[in-house]
Amino acid sequence: LTVSIDRPQYMEVQLHVKGYIRSDVVFNPGEISFGMVREGQPSQLTIDVDYAGRSDWSIEGVQAGDRYLQGKVELVSRGAGRVKYRLTAALDGSAPAGLLQSELVILTNDRNLKRVPVRVNANVQADVAVSPQMVALGELKPGQAVKQVVVVRGYQ
Repeated sequence: LTVSIDRPQYMEVQLHVKGYIRSDVVFNPGEISFGMVREGQPSQLTIDVDYAGRSDWSIEGVQAGDRYLQGKVELVSRGAGRVKYRLTAALDGSAPAGLLQSELVILTNDRNLKRVPVRVNANVQADVAVSPQMVALGELKPGQAVKQVVVVRGYQ
């Protein structure tokens, strides 16, 4: 991957990226998307984790990327080289307003790749939102009128 930078002077930097695509672990749906969540309100979502391969494969735990996010797993079925878990993600009421982009990491007994991340996102909405958050009027002369549009949005 080549990144070009133009300031303070032009240069190119080469980044080397490695990845490992797992086809044996599938999240359904592919990410945890809470959508719009009211600030202060907890929310919970469940997705399925399907594995095809070793019959002794298991999820040993879940780590959250943020303090207001928790995850837990429950074994649903096991047999014929397939394992199914249900992953429950909980967003508590302390999540700050704004866009949340985080992840839960399932911890497995797989010798090759013990950590498998799943993306988590939410749009946490405050009860009252003002846009723009800051208004700049510039330099004004005495008696000069300035018109600025400010949108105040509230939820009940």
